[in-house]
Amino acid sequence: MAFETGYAEAALASWRIFEGLRRDGVLADGVRFQVCLPTPMSSACMYVSPRSHDDYLRAFYLGLIHHADEAGDRRRSATARTVTPRFGVATECGWGLADPARVGGLQESHRRAAAYLAGGG
Repeated sequence: MAFETGYAEAALASWRIFEGLRRDGVLADGVRFQVCLPTPMSSACMYVSPRSHDDYLRAFYLGLIHHADEAGDRRRSATARTVTPRFGVATECGWGLADPARVGGLQESHRRAAAYLAGGG
């Protein structure tokens, strides 16, 4: 499955313009290039019909859980709540390539985050 957004092509086109402006001396050497991408929530507003927003939000997961960072997990979850009232939590991708000793800790982090979000921790 592919979800072509055009973001990559737009970023590359912007980079080529930036390079040309820098090469031509229009931009100073210290000016940096920045690429901004829409948030997952903006996709709900832009591409999901209003009558489907509730279904979309029920499937909305945020990568808030980091290995061995309970305080950060709570802080990130609290911040997410200021933007959207309903969401699931996830960790980084690639558990299969990670140190197997981290998996138990990541599972425990998920359990604690779920309890916190449910109001029990």
